[in-house]
Parts: sequence; C-alpha cells; structure tokens
Amino acid sequence: MLQASERIVTLLTDNAEPFRLDRLARVVRHVGRNNPGTLAFVIAVHDHEGLLSVNWRTSPPLTSLAAVVDAWATEHEFTSNHYVKSRWLIGDVGQIAWPAASWNANRSMKLTSKGHLDP
Repeated sequence: MLQASERIVTLLTDNAEPFRLDRLARVVRHVGRNNPGTLAFVIAVHDHEGLLSVNWRTSPPLTSLAAVVDAWATEHEFTSNHYVKSRWLIGDVGQIAWPAASWNANRSMKLTSKGHLDP
C-alpha cells in the first residue's frame, strides 16, 4: 500500500501499444530526473497518435507544465492537451474531453516520496 507521500503516474494508451507506453515512461522519467516536484501534480499521461494528454491533480505551475511539454519534445512530439481532474485546462487541440478511461490503464509507475520511479 502506498504511503500518503507516494504517488502513482498512470500511463495510458487507447490499446496496449508498447511503443507508446515506452515513450510515455521515458517522458515521465525525464520529468522525474529534471523536475521531480512536477510529478506530484500528475495523475496520468495519455498518448494518442502523438497527442500527449496530461491529467493534473491541481492546476500546475507554469514551470511544471513547461517541464512536461519539454519532456514530450524530447520524443519529437510537440502537441499536448492539459486537464485538471479530467476537466479541460489548456492545449493545442481544441477543448476535447479527457480522452482516457479506466480500461485504458496499461501501465502505472510508482513515484516515491524521494522522487524515484518504479515501473
């Protein structure tokens, strides 16, 4: 059981697509290395054909939003939408609904209080 100081970031795709899950994992690890505090705000990330959707726990600081966008760019992808508890916040592709559902949960990563990620 997770302690209150631990978080889980869920990686989501529309299907069990290993390459999408792998790149989401790289993005989360990149953020964890370079801006570890940012991951405390993230509930889930979703990849659909190069569109990154990020579901945040609360409205993120601009530095956290930028950290995720920059990490996505390391995957040669530049389009993202952002949500707070599945409600639209800001993004590149119109005000579309949070794209993921519980059955999309293909992998989760545990973020410990020390900022370490466990696959």
